[in-house]
Amino acid sequence: MRPALAVRAPLLAGLTVLLGLPPGLVGQSSQAASIPDTLPTGDREIRNASSAQQGLRSGDDVGVWVWDRAAILASPALTFPDLLGEIPGLVLVRGGDLGAPVGISAFAQGAGQVRIFLDGIEERSVESSAMDLAGISMIGLEEVRVERGVSEVRIYLRTHQAGDPRPSTHLDVSTGDLRTNLFRVGFVHPSVAGGSLLVALDRADTDGPGQGDRGALYGTRFQYALFPRQDLSVAVDVRSRTARRPANGNYLPGEVNRSDLRVRVGWEPIPNFQAQLHVSRLRASGVATGAAADTLLIGEAMRSAGANVLWRQGPLRIWGAGAVQESLGWPESQLEGGAEIRLPRIGGLAIRFDQEAWADESKLGRAADGEPILDLDDIRKLRATGGWAITGWTGSFLGMSLFGEADRASRGVPFVVGPDIEIPPSDGEDTAEVSFQPRGFAPLQVPGRDGVRVGAQLNLSGLDLTGAWFRVQAERLPPLGLPLDRSGLSRDGGERAGFEVMGRMSLSPLLQGLSLAGSGSFWNVAGTESAITWAYLPERAWAGRLTWYRAGYEGRFESWVDVGVRGRDAMLTSLPNPSGAPPEVGFSQNWYTRFQVRVATVRVFLHWDNLAFRDENADIPERFLPKNRAMYGIRWTMWN
Repeated sequence: MRPALAVRAPLLAGLTVLLGLPPGLVGQSSQAASIPDTLPTGDREIRNASSAQQGLRSGDDVGVWVWDRAAILASPALTFPDLLGEIPGLVLVRGGDLGAPVGISAFAQGAGQVRIFLDGIEERSVESSAMDLAGISMIGLEEVRVERGVSEVRIYLRTHQAGDPRPSTHLDVSTGDLRTNLFRVGFVHPSVAGGSLLVALDRADTDGPGQGDRGALYGTRFQYALFPRQDLSVAVDVRSRTARRPANGNYLPGEVNRSDLRVRVGWEPIPNFQAQLHVSRLRASGVATGAAADTLLIGEAMRSAGANVLWRQGPLRIWGAGAVQESLGWPESQLEGGAEIRLPRIGGLAIRFDQEAWADESKLGRAADGEPILDLDDIRKLRATGGWAITGWTGSFLGMSLFGEADRASRGVPFVVGPDIEIPPSDGEDTAEVSFQPRGFAPLQVPGRDGVRVGAQLNLSGLDLTGAWFRVQAERLPPLGLPLDRSGLSRDGGERAGFEVMGRMSLSPLLQGLSLAGSGSFWNVAGTESAITWAYLPERAWAGRLTWYRAGYEGRFESWVDVGVRGRDAMLTSLPNPSGAPPEVGFSQNWYTRFQVRVATVRVFLHWDNLAFRDENADIPERFLPKNRAMYGIRWTMWN
């Protein structure tokens, strides 16, 4: 999109309804319904800042799920982790209720193997080796794209794009059981002093299970974009975020505050070519709730600068990105490139590579007192790390298409170390027990992992079915590195194989608008019968949903009624267990229902989780999720 592209479609134009299902659950729909324009538009030119953000086409065959703004609003998800929970093969690792840290793992991925990009720029954690997904707000987002690779997951977020010459306000308010309240508001003005303005704020808080596990998440965002020339945009983005964690001593520090300042310059000198330059600075601080809790944060600002480029010509796209940054434990330079070609009725091929390096190894880790946390000669020197990926797919023949992907990744991340933390080797030597005091950040190279996934997709009238076989090989299995398992141990890797199925079927002959969708993944261990030897990888995981969807009044009315279930077998975690027993969590299953009605731009909804009142659903030991919760509220877009 050109930075100065004139957009005349209103916000609701192009809204597609996937049989009442978010595209994150089942990929693209062959029965999308388009809602016609219902709001008048003016002749004012609308501009949006360019980001030169790349990404594969969407579809469960290539492991890519996309929510546009309309799909985000129609989704039953109340939080960002809820949205990701719709994707088959992603295991949510929740530290408890709202406020507690949240991570994800696909194919037993750990530290450094889930990466997040906002407007083409990678988000970094300044508290641990992984981003806390609970700290990502859904307000102010135009698109969420998730690329679920075998070796790593990439999440691409795009900021809200003005699509109407009138300013608008979006309000999202809900309340429910356990004294849980959510409040989000976003204001977008496409023309303020020659630029565009985005202001957003949100808050979510709860008393938690038993009303004794209080937590809260809240933040603000301000973005102002100027357009000095027709082909040039300059955007200033200021964000702040606070996580107030349950005051039970499980996660230290008990409160984490993060602030980000980012400047992006978008340039499109010629048609089909976009470039973006960016500089950013972020800082985090912690409020101690225990001895030396605040030393888990580096206390220094992270600074970075980089550039993205994207060129498109017919069926071919080529992109590249590079960045340098100054921060303890993270690589000091990164380089990435890739290309994709799509040929109608034939298929397509995409390739990607990236590399990262540490230019100044003396700054890799530092203790709370400012001294180097370790001498690199005591363990090892990090070598350059990186990865590659290749994805291919065929066109449809008699309703059948084939696909395949292969990738490999090896990362370097900062890791919080303390007494008796096991650091995995990078070159095959025996693992050594290394102790450091006081706590602080140390460099950690995440051993390489690679995998393949091949399968087929069948598209017939009223039926979409995808099946795939995959194999994953990992040298070592590091923990996620979040506060919920930052003291976890790296475990032996090996090889695993499994398969997955996902599909949807129209039941309209029984009842107009009725559909059924579901997915399942099944793993084995090479050479053994047990499947509980890899952390965050249950032997079986499943999801299903029955949906009744209706629309009418020329697109001004929609209603959804869903009844569904998500579950998994018992799984191992990466937490250490003083008794020596495997730190497992048991079988988990959540039956849920939701009801949503949209009239013009007003949505009224009711969500009810855990209809079976299970009181032992947990993703890590002894951190149980709420036994039951009903939430109701409104989502309203108002044109000012």
